[in-house]
Amino acid sequence: MQKIVDAVYEGGMLRPLNPLPLREQQQVRLIVETEVEMKFDDASGFFTAEEWEFAKQDSLSLADLHESLISIEDSLSGAVIEARRNERS
Repeated sequence: MQKIVDAVYEGGMLRPLNPLPLREQQQVRLIVETEVEMKFDDASGFFTAEEWEFAKQDSLSLADLHESLISIEDSLSGAVIEARRNERS
């Protein structure tokens, strides 16, 4: 089983924030990753220069985006999956 678990380090021990489906004394392997706060300025590394330039020219308003999102009847992921299926056919 592989599961991502949020935990707090206190008193020299990691304490999961939610119960885990484990037996008493069951051994597990941990990969510890600290949360890093991302500031808006840090987002530049997530996109290429070309993507930033393209985004600057986007005329989509926040109101247009809002209207598009509220028109989705099912989940957003379902709408994306359906759109991709339609692109293939």
